[in-house]
Amino acid sequence: MRYLLPLLLLCTSSLFAQTNYYVSTSGDNANDGLTIAGAWETLQYAMNNAPANSIVNILAGTYNEKVEVNVSGTPGGQIVFQNFQTDAVIISGSGLGGNDAIIGIFDQSYITIKGLQVANNEQLDAQGIIVEGDCKGVELRENEVYNINFSTNPSDVATETRNSQPIIVYGSNASAPVTGLIIDGNIVRDSRTGYSEGLAVNGNVDGFEVTNNEVYNVSNIGIDIIGHEGTAAANDQARNGLIADNLVYNCKSPYATAAGIYVDGGMDLIIERNVVHDGQWGIEIGCENLGKTTSGVIVRNNFIYNNDDAGLVMGGYNFPSESGKVTDSEMLNNSLYHNDQLAGGIGEVTGEIAVTYVENCRISNNIVHANPPTGLLLYVDPVNSIGLSLDYNLYYSDALAEFEYEGAFYADFTAYKAAGVQDAASAFADPKMMLPATGDLHLTADSPARDAGDPATASAGPTDIDGEARVDNGSIDIGADEFVATLPVVYQDPFRARLVEDVVLLSWRTSAETGASRYTIEKSVDAINWENIAQQVAANAGERYEVIDAKITGTELFYRLRQEDLDGSFSYSDVVMVRLPEGGVTTSIFPNPAKDWIFVRSLRQLTEMRLYGPDGQLVRSAQQAARGKLFCGDLPAGSYRLELSSRFGQTTHLVVIQ
Repeated sequence: MRYLLPLLLLCTSSLFAQTNYYVSTSGDNANDGLTIAGAWETLQYAMNNAPANSIVNILAGTYNEKVEVNVSGTPGGQIVFQNFQTDAVIISGSGLGGNDAIIGIFDQSYITIKGLQVANNEQLDAQGIIVEGDCKGVELRENEVYNINFSTNPSDVATETRNSQPIIVYGSNASAPVTGLIIDGNIVRDSRTGYSEGLAVNGNVDGFEVTNNEVYNVSNIGIDIIGHEGTAAANDQARNGLIADNLVYNCKSPYATAAGIYVDGGMDLIIERNVVHDGQWGIEIGCENLGKTTSGVIVRNNFIYNNDDAGLVMGGYNFPSESGKVTDSEMLNNSLYHNDQLAGGIGEVTGEIAVTYVENCRISNNIVHANPPTGLLLYVDPVNSIGLSLDYNLYYSDALAEFEYEGAFYADFTAYKAAGVQDAASAFADPKMMLPATGDLHLTADSPARDAGDPATASAGPTDIDGEARVDNGSIDIGADEFVATLPVVYQDPFRARLVEDVVLLSWRTSAETGASRYTIEKSVDAINWENIAQQVAANAGERYEVIDAKITGTELFYRLRQEDLDGSFSYSDVVMVRLPEGGVTTSIFPNPAKDWIFVRSLRQLTEMRLYGPDGQLVRSAQQAARGKLFCGDLPAGSYRLELSSRFGQTTHLVVIQ
């Protein structure tokens, strides 16, 4: 193994451990909740009493409750409500009236809901999880929300007043936005939502992430980012958000055209690396409210296929008389295949891309492969949009290839391009994707999309749909996938980064290296601007490599590995990210102050623990593994210095003995 330590710095740190509590269907609220045997009985009791910096572990079972979180954590002291280990925990609203929501978080902060099944709420305005008001640092992670229906009768017809919401966030406080919101890794499924959505962020929400979720079998829009609905009296726009790496499918409305991912009134958003298929519209940027604006939205690096209507939709649908407008937004490097399948359906024939009224918007670097029966690649409404730009797109159809631009109809790409209205640098050719009929829209080696995109790539983002570098071989590809030629290095383990105590451990393993020259690790704080931090000479044989980065600050760090061959050719690994916890360190020493024993839990593989007294003399030492303890019951009260050693170096911590 090759081991490099170019950046390691020693540091001093301490972190108080979170207190664990337990809830069980066989528990008792008269217990202290600190052990499984002494677990609490009800979730509501836990949500009334859990202190900051605690974890409430919920044991397996069905909890027939509707609950509200009535406690808050603190910055660095999150309260986590989670399933215990891998236990199946169902919070069911079955048969319950009362509150609309199964889980309500109102004006509370630093709360995490994780690993729970939230199900079976069937009533008018039913909700699975709601976050509303002055909320900071709320995280919804790895939950499964289902059977949230506006009525108990599956045959009931939806109306504007018949709705349900599996996950809904309302920023209703005009002066205190919901911020630091994370909705990650959840499943939202099988819900009749009426005129509402599967997962929605609405109103005064400033700074959020909707990532890695799966949304399907919802009877309207899948994911919706909303503004201008009157949710807040001011600042009524969800903004500064990331909607990424989600899978959305089979979200269809019986009464209107529903998008898989929709922005209606949002601002300053990035929608990237999502897969949207078998719905109605794919991804839409719109603005329904009269006199209002949606702005600053970037839709990039998404796979969109097999939807009933258009794959990409942008604009105010009836501006200025009935809707608002979309401005300063972009749709870049998306791959569209066989959308607009339902000719004459709810949305009628809309083409692969449909544009209504926009101002200063760009549609570029997209693969647009039309559905043969309709063959309409592009529809631009005759509404005199201002500053609309289309270029560097790759169009194709197996049969008809029609364009409709501001009232003019073109029977093929040649006629459309000859008109000179848009797409001067665009082309018409089979994009040669891998297996598009199965949703694999990656490029083949001979695709004409390779290196054919707009050289102005900044808005396309740092990575493609797979997390690989967005530019390879010096030029960007058209579509969501950046084709990367295989170089003569075979990886046994991919490039990884993980936080180990107060350093980032970067590692990769190869099983074969032929003609390889060197590896360079690059680091970034924003995934845009990169710096070289370490280099390794290639072994030209199977080898394991490790590098330690000890210069870690901020909240997120991005890394990528550049592998270069002897002939000068090179490729980049996927970009990997490390999220740094508040407080920065992942060693916990508890209790502190201590009385009888000092316990240590660390992600490091500790080799030795040494305890020094107030006079600086060594009073205890032990050889320890990842978790250890030292007896201190016979030591006089005072302040002691605890030194922990590992192969990464040494850290020093202050411990008080009572």
